[in-house]
Amino acid sequence: MIDLLNGVVVHAKQGARAQYRAIQSSLTSSSHPIDIVKSFMALYPFKTLYIADLNAIQKLANTGQCHQQTLEEIHQLFPQLTLWIDAGINDEVEAKKWQKPYTQLVLGSESFTSLSQYKTLITELNNRYILSLDFLPQGYAGPAELLQDAQHWPEEMIVMTLAQVGANIGVDNNAINAIAIKAQNHHVYAAGGIRELNDLMQLKQLSIHGALIASALHNLQLSSQDLTSLDA
Repeated sequence: MIDLLNGVVVHAKQGARAQYRAIQSSLTSSSHPIDIVKSFMALYPFKTLYIADLNAIQKLANTGQCHQQTLEEIHQLFPQLTLWIDAGINDEVEAKKWQKPYTQLVLGSESFTSLSQYKTLITELNNRYILSLDFLPQGYAGPAELLQDAQHWPEEMIVMTLAQVGANIGVDNNAINAIAIKAQNHHVYAAGGIRELNDLMQLKQLSIHGALIASALHNLQLSSQDLTSLDA
């Protein structure tokens, strides 16, 4: 996963977005998104790349087209990648800006003020979206009904625990387990706190479908061999 802010990849840490700075990676000396993606793909043949557009999510005044051009460049270099796009999308107009044959839209719960707003949008997306249940450092953000009732969940969903993101402190098993118990018919992806192979193995044992990883890759805490071993 990569977090984009003003055209560069930043180090997302514990949801403190005002403090995010350009990534310092052991994989490359660059914070340019193309270089970061190249380094990820050299490490392992990932099939999916999650991209958070922090300009769009935060509705910043300087939100423009630069990140959409970046997505196109990534697609041209790695056409096999499906790009999961989290861009603060909460209506059809915003959704259309990001819909491409190679993208899947991530709908973050924090972007919705009501369940009806969410339901209005998903009727237009024909199930081509992923739901991210967003747990900020102060707790869950979004319509309460969206958290409580699994009937509103699509097949693929993310449990985003921002207090763990970039902190190297392990996953929030309580939050993930609480969702996994209700998500019997869904593919659940854990986001936040992945440090090493053991964390991924524990998630696999809990029948978690996958995980969003950034810091552990940049810090060389997960090797190509580690990632390949999970395919066995």
